[in-house]
Amino acid sequence: MSMKWFLRIVLIVAVLVLGALLWQWLVADPGLVQIRVRGYVIETTVVVAVAALLLFIAALWLLAWLLRAPLRWLAGRRQRRTRHAFAQAELRLREGHWARAEKLFLRAAEDSDFRVPALLEAAQAAHTRGDDAQAQTYLTQLLDDPEGRRLVALERAREAQVAGQPEQVLQHLEPLAPLPPQGHLLRLEALRRMTGRSPDALLELAELQRNQAVDARQLAGLERGLIIDAIDEATDGAALVRFWDGVARPHKRDPEFIHAYARRSNQLSVADPAALIEAQLRHDWNDDLARLYGQLDQPEPARRRRQAEQWHKTHADSVGLNVALARLNLALGERHQAHDYLDRALAVANDAEAWELLGEACRQQPERARAALVNALRAQRGLPALAMPGDESQDERLGLFSVAEERSEHGVPRLPDSGSR
Repeated sequence: MSMKWFLRIVLIVAVLVLGALLWQWLVADPGLVQIRVRGYVIETTVVVAVAALLLFIAALWLLAWLLRAPLRWLAGRRQRRTRHAFAQAELRLREGHWARAEKLFLRAAEDSDFRVPALLEAAQAAHTRGDDAQAQTYLTQLLDDPEGRRLVALERAREAQVAGQPEQVLQHLEPLAPLPPQGHLLRLEALRRMTGRSPDALLELAELQRNQAVDARQLAGLERGLIIDAIDEATDGAALVRFWDGVARPHKRDPEFIHAYARRSNQLSVADPAALIEAQLRHDWNDDLARLYGQLDQPEPARRRRQAEQWHKTHADSVGLNVALARLNLALGERHQAHDYLDRALAVANDAEAWELLGEACRQQPERARAALVNALRAQRGLPALAMPGDESQDERLGLFSVAEERSEHGVPRLPDSGSR
């Protein structure tokens, strides 16, 4: 037997014992109640008087219940009709019957419990069918209700967002503190559209995560976009470094964030970001970072070329690295070597930047330079490259590099398919 049942049995026994003791006490002296009214005298015991009083109260409650039954039936019928009207209005709204849905929502709004949501939905239906004035009329009717005012402000903030007015969004959301989850999402989107406000938008992510307003994948996408936007919007080196110092450590190892930070650092001349790229590529190869390595300002192009040549021993088929090496050789005046690396890159992919650099490498040959720039434009548009003039053996020469060179972990060249032997 469980403790729960044991306690119940003890309680029942205690009640029976107390009842028996009380009965013995009343039998010894049942008491006397006397009521005298206009010469009539009613005498009874206390037990009978208490029982009669309880019966009288029960009779009054039953009479009141019977008198209120028709009113309750009418109220229930009205609520059922209201719920039915609201449900039918939602269905008509989803089907696209805007006018019919609007009428049903207005019918549902006659019930105070449905007034706020019904008028909001009626405003949406009127707005969808193109009657913005009527939609604003419905929203204005909600301003006399505290909850309605908050929802109207939220709805107008959403309309301002659709209209591309982020300042108006923030203005509508300002009196709603504390903001609901949708308010935080609207504020985040508004701040994201405003130049220089991406760091402020990042602060809204914590509220969205706490309220579970968006799923984890969408939250990660928002965070990634906002971090890149904040890096691109940094107006000076101090602001960029301060923001980067506040970025979480896992993000500082993300190639996309490193690429954005290195590019912006180079633009603002904060510091040489080459060391950051070199450290990342030692642990995790990334073709875009290798390409950016050649695009940075070149205070020491010879040293960077040596570093890139070391990478080339194990990543000879990297288009970005070959383009970077070509750019570094052009910076050192080594046009012939730059031409070789560009041939390697173009043998792997029809790369617009490689064609553009080839045009620069062929500056002394105007026809070839012009053709290379034309191919750069075609590559940007996704069109195949045209043959270079005066180079009949181009296909054969490019074919030398069509198969990427394979090397072992020690940097020793090996024949194709020899790794499986």
